[in-house]
Amino acid sequence: MVREARGTAAGGGARDCARLIGERRSHGVVSTRYATAPLSAYRNRSGAVLLAAAVTALIWVKVDAYSYGQVWHSELSIRLGHAAVALDLRGWSTVA
Repeated sequence: MVREARGTAAGGGARDCARLIGERRSHGVVSTRYATAPLSAYRNRSGAVLLAAAVTALIWVKVDAYSYGQVWHSELSIRLGHAAVALDLRGWSTVA
């Protein structure tokens, strides 16, 4: 049995707050399915971007493997005053 928390138009305290964040209770378990809907949409978009980047990289390496390899050996540095960190892109990808 699933019950939805509902508040009144004039305000319903905790019940109204629960309705606003999309909280639902089922057998004492709180589900935030509705509250996390924007996060799910973000995950779907980020997955699509990652897939597009992977397909682009596969096509690029098939067309011109040398230039693809050169990009990975490009140096990227971060400098703050006199302190600096410089690695090639392959090095940064293994650090993260």
